[in-house]
Amino acid sequence: MNNELTAKVQKVDLEIFDYFRDVCKKLNIKYILLAGSTLGAIRHKGFIPWDDDLDVGILRSDYNKLLDYLINTADKSPFLVASRILCK
Repeated sequence: MNNELTAKVQKVDLEIFDYFRDVCKKLNIKYILLAGSTLGAIRHKGFIPWDDDLDVGILRSDYNKLLDYLINTADKSPFLVASRILCK
């Protein structure tokens, strides 16, 4: 992936993360950054220049709560939510 495309993907990643963060705050869900996202935040004050995803972790119980919320509000979401549960 070239630098221009990577930058565009990172911008969309941040938009998705903003939505994720807002929903987590609303539902009182704690999350953590993992792997390359943590490294990028600390070492690069953002993304690792060639990284094109975000790595977050939440507890299983919070994941279930988040998924229920996203399924029930899908018509109001600016993003499509995909899950193995939904794709069966």
